[in-house]
Amino acid sequence: MWKAKYQGSKETECSICGRFTSCDPHHVFEGTARKSSDKYDAVIYLCRTCHQEIHRHPAAYEWIKAKAQTEVMFRQGWSLEAWMNHFGKNYL
Repeated sequence: MWKAKYQGSKETECSICGRFTSCDPHHVFEGTARKSSDKYDAVIYLCRTCHQEIHRHPAAYEWIKAKAQTEVMFRQGWSLEAWMNHFGKNYL
C-alpha cells in the first residue's frame, strides 16, 4: 500500500480505491511529522477523489494513520517509545 519516494503526481494505482489514474502523493503524517513521513516512507498515492474523501472523513484518515504507524514501526523495528520519539503522537 505504501509507496517509495516520489516526485509529484504520476499515473499509478490509488492506495485506497485501486484505480490506475493520476494520483497525488499524500503525506500520512502532517505538520511537524511531515518530514518524518518522507524519511520513513509514510507517503501514499491517492486519486483526487479519494484524497478529498479522506479529509472529509476523519475516521478513515485515522485508520490510515494507524496502518502507517504499524507499518513504519514494523519496518524500523521500533517500540512505541521509539515511535513517539520520532512522531510525537500515537495513532494506535
